Formats: sequence, C-alpha cells, structure tokens
Amino acid sequence: MDTWALTELQVVETAKKQWTRRYTQGKVRKGYTCTSIDTPVVFPDKPMTGADGILAQVFGTKFAIASQDSPALKRLMR
Repeated sequence: MDTWALTELQVVETAKKQWTRRYTQGKVRKGYTCTSIDTPVVFPDKPMTGADGILAQVFGTKFAIASQDSPALKRLMR
C-alpha cells in the first residue's frame, strides 16, 4: 500500500470518531481534526445505493448508481 492510500485510511478512521478535514499540503496529504465542533459524528443508517439510498437523495435517481448492474459501473470495469 502506498503512503497516499495509507494516509487516506488514517483520515477515514479518525473521521469516524471526530470531525476531520482531509487536505493536501504540497505533496503530502494530511488530516486536520476540528476540536471546535463538539457535535458527535453520526452516520445515517441508510444504504448508499438503491431508490431510497443516500446517493439517490443527494444526486437524484438519474445520477445515482442504484445497483451493481449499472451501465456506469460496467463501463468502468471494462
């Protein structure tokens, strides 16, 4: 695993516990945690895909990948 991917994983793990912003400084990716936000991080218990998923709510059903048989995914997997 390269250092960029490792850094991304570290930022994700930190973001699960407290508010975190990922940014790039030169060639180095870093995570900045925010101590001024004291609201706990809460993830929705909805699926990412599907008609009632988070992607459909955010982007609309026209732009959301609703299943693994999506034409967009098939094109990416070629």
